[in-house]
Amino acid sequence: MIGYVMVGTNKFDEAAKFYDELLGVLGAGRFMDTESFIAWATTPGAPGMSICKPNDGNAATVGNGVMVAISAS
Repeated sequence: MIGYVMVGTNKFDEAAKFYDELLGVLGAGRFMDTESFIAWATTPGAPGMSICKPNDGNAATVGNGVMVAISAS
């Protein structure tokens, strides 16, 4: 199953505020927070949502900064 979904952003602070508000309504909170990455989930181990500044330093685009992770034991 899906472990988490990550989306890249060119407006990190604005995206963080947007997702804090949106995901807060759904009962999710931040569980990881760095200068370039934030992740939210409802409970530990639950599927999550995250935003990031692309690691390569280029602008976030449809394919740069986007990742879907599959959870497996």
